[in-house]
Amino acid sequence: MKKRIIAIACLIAICLSIPSTSMAYTSYKEEEETPPTRWTNTASILLGINFTSGTACCTGTIYGKSNVKRIEATFQLLKKNSSGQFIPYYTWPKATANSNYLNWSGTCSVTPGDYRLQVTAVVTNTSNVSETAITYIDKTYK
Repeated sequence: MKKRIIAIACLIAICLSIPSTSMAYTSYKEEEETPPTRWTNTASILLGINFTSGTACCTGTIYGKSNVKRIEATFQLLKKNSSGQFIPYYTWPKATANSNYLNWSGTCSVTPGDYRLQVTAVVTNTSNVSETAITYIDKTYK
C-alpha cells in the first residue's frame, strides 16, 4: 500500500511540475548530431524524471510507427560515480506492449547525485523485423 501511495504521489508531482521536470523527446540517440535513418520502426521516445523526497519518479513513452505490433523496453536508472561514469543503480522489470505504443512509469529510492534514466527498447513490426532503440536523459538530485 505504501508503494502505491508513493507511486501515486510521484505521478501527481510529475504532473504538477512539468515545467521543472527533465524531459527528452527524441527519435534518435541524443549523442548523435543528426537523426539516423536506421530507425525504421520507432517513431519517438519520451522520457521524464523527477525527484520527490528521496524518490525518483520516472516515466517513459515509446511510440512505434503504424506497422509496429510489439514493443519491449527495459528502463534503467544509472548514477554517476566518483570517476564520472554512469553505473547501474536500479533496473525495473521489462515492460511489454502488444501494440505500437508503450507507456511506463516507475519509482525507486535515491540519494543525492547525478542520475541517468535510460531505455533500451526492442520495437518489432508486423513483418517481424525488430530494431533496438536506446536513449536517455540526465538529471541531478540535490
